[in-house]
Amino acid sequence: MAVYAKWQDARRLAGVLEEVCGMARKLKLVKGAAQRNTLIYGMRIFPPAEVAGVEAAPVRLADGSSGRVTMHLIEGTRAQIRRQLMQSIDAFFEFLDEEPVQ
Repeated sequence: MAVYAKWQDARRLAGVLEEVCGMARKLKLVKGAAQRNTLIYGMRIFPPAEVAGVEAAPVRLADGSSGRVTMHLIEGTRAQIRRQLMQSIDAFFEFLDEEPVQ
């Protein structure tokens, strides 16, 4: 039984490593001086019955002004949440790529 459990752990680890290596292959080296940005994000999983509402989060800017970050809610199994989150991240960066560079 212990050998089987270790074998399962090894298979899980191999799957994670394969996923990470797959992501690394998708990365591209971009030459030139790209504009630097700051991405603000946060994540936390709650039991669904505990969430009563979600509001925008305040951001204090260096010039003394403030901004807001829209918060998003995804419900489902962990696998469903992960899949939707990855799709949302991809869509976010596709949207950014369409905006003119300032």
